[in-house]
Amino acid sequence: MEKSKVKELLLEFKEKLKLFRSIAKEKQMAIVEFDHDRLKDILGREESLLDEISELEKKFASDLGKNNLKMLVENDVELRMLRVDLEGEIEEIRKLSAENKYLISHSLSFVRRLIEFYSEGNKINAKI
Repeated sequence: MEKSKVKELLLEFKEKLKLFRSIAKEKQMAIVEFDHDRLKDILGREESLLDEISELEKKFASDLGKNNLKMLVENDVELRMLRVDLEGEIEEIRKLSAENKYLISHSLSFVRRLIEFYSEGNKINAKI
């Protein structure tokens, strides 16, 4: 595969990762706002985008192979810069994903405590 095709695919991958990051931020707001309908829509878009990214990864693997890509990127400054940009996007996505997991975990804990609280309140009211 020639450099221009690799560059084109890397740029496409970068754009998809940027979109994924923006969806992750949007998902975070939906979690914070307890907006179930919006969250459902976001998850659908996220799944669709993940399918697209998976297809792009398969294209890379079939057209180039992991070792050839690594050699090509290491021998070209422009492609190395693109790799650094991609790694930055991936790191941001990982960070947002960890934050979202934290938010969901604490939301579930909060809901469980509310349920326990109201369940205990009903037991007290039943005794009176």
